[in-house]
Amino acid sequence: MRVHSVILILAAVACSFLTTESAVAAGAAKSDGKDQNSHIVEVGAMTFSVDAPLHTQYVVTKIAVEFSEPADARIYGEPKNIVRLRDAILTTLVDTRPYPIETELDQDALQLRLKQALTRKVPSLNSVKVAILGTRKVPRR
Repeated sequence: MRVHSVILILAAVACSFLTTESAVAAGAAKSDGKDQNSHIVEVGAMTFSVDAPLHTQYVVTKIAVEFSEPADARIYGEPKNIVRLRDAILTTLVDTRPYPIETELDQDALQLRLKQALTRKVPSLNSVKVAILGTRKVPRR
């Protein structure tokens, strides 16, 4: 439990380091979970960290999940199921994030990695869309 608290605190600290534009974009990324496209569920903004030898990089993303059937999107678009999707995505990010990272994050590789991990839990998942809203490198002390 203590590790999860530290991760949440670090995520909050990361948001405070972001530029104003990125922070505004992250706040605007929240939605009711439904997009105009009936196959897509907006999961919302998420922050995660990536460790490098000399710094920690905090990444703010906006994530949406596309389903093969509109009925599945309606089911997973319910608030309780969006929370479950967010938990599964955050778990996948923490378990599969690159250690260490030397270059910029590969958005396509991140989407593919999330899709592969989540398809096991949600078979009707078609794709995962990740928009990187901002990053901030914080030097290690």
